[in-house]
Amino acid sequence: MSNQSHSALIRAALIAGVRREHIRLIDTDDRFRMDMDALRQQVSEDQANGLHVVAVCANAGTTSTGSIDPLVALS
Repeated sequence: MSNQSHSALIRAALIAGVRREHIRLIDTDDRFRMDMDALRQQVSEDQANGLHVVAVCANAGTTSTGSIDPLVALS
């Protein structure tokens, strides 16, 4: 999830059993959308460390900025 995501997504990940230290907040671009290069880099680093991606949570209108992540690219 991006650093613009609502805190409810973090709570949902914790409830689903994801450990706090494995939740990733991805940087955003100048329009507050998830930075796809930053996401790719984080996924690569995690995979190199033996971790597996469980989910990527996209925003379709954040509460603070109304930004919409690049949904097509994320899918």
